[in-house]
Amino acid sequence: GWLDVPNEMFYSLAMNFDMQSFFHKVVHDCFDAQQADGRVPSVAPYYMEVYGDAVNWGGAAILVPYRYWRHYGDSSLIRQYYPQMRRLFNHYKANTTGGLINNSFSVLSDWGQETAGVSPMVPTSFTETTTYYYLLRVMSEMAAELGHTDDAASYSTMADDVKTAFNKRFYDAATATYISVDGGGGRQGEQAMPLYYGLVPEGDEQRVADVLAERVRNDGYKIKTGEIALKPVFMTLAEYGYNDIVWQMANQTDCPSYGYWVRQGYTTTPEYWDVGAFSQNHCMMDHIEEWFYTHLAGIQNAEI
Repeated sequence: GWLDVPNEMFYSLAMNFDMQSFFHKVVHDCFDAQQADGRVPSVAPYYMEVYGDAVNWGGAAILVPYRYWRHYGDSSLIRQYYPQMRRLFNHYKANTTGGLINNSFSVLSDWGQETAGVSPMVPTSFTETTTYYYLLRVMSEMAAELGHTDDAASYSTMADDVKTAFNKRFYDAATATYISVDGGGGRQGEQAMPLYYGLVPEGDEQRVADVLAERVRNDGYKIKTGEIALKPVFMTLAEYGYNDIVWQMANQTDCPSYGYWVRQGYTTTPEYWDVGAFSQNHCMMDHIEEWFYTHLAGIQNAEI
């Protein structure tokens, strides 16, 4: 029931299986579990409170309906659940300061990044704000589709404000580098998440991608993220001319890598890169699957 999976793995799942009925069930469970303050817990059906709040987990209740509409051309979920999505978004907004998600909001951040050797780790305020900004953009898009023009304009204005605040706090324009914490800067997740979710100032996108590509080369083509930043790494490298680097990353065999799991004899993918703890059958890191379809095979949905 962990909601990071249908959120982050939506396209990887949808490209392999007929997921329409399943996604309907996921969204129903999300809003069946919605709390009085608008929060959707990180697990649905709701049965535990551990790690109970995060934009990349509970936010599935907004992003699954949105992606369902964009992938299948079916707006039924956004039409049915728009009021509940507004309540959830307002919960996240209440946990921001100056447009940024509060660092104390969630301990999940880029879950699993420490097992890839990320130090210091990318903090919650950075990871969750990138997705919070994306939620604003998709809420505006869905509101416009449903005819809620005032909502659409309000969300769009808030998105612009968040983008400005985020770049003022984290972006070094001179070097096209994102710095989330002292001792960090220019790491894979830091470069990829703002690029993937559209936070990079217009005209700087290729520069940010070039810094990301150079960082991956310097990292020996090893994966240096947890689950939330991993898809942005693969997909932005591919989008900005670095499919060869993604290919190199996919073919590594030392930890952390997919090949390392194979060398350890795994026939299912574990939760952590170092395989030592938690779930031993978990798909949350498997974002290479989306790259297989959309870039290696070149199968992508047209805009609707």
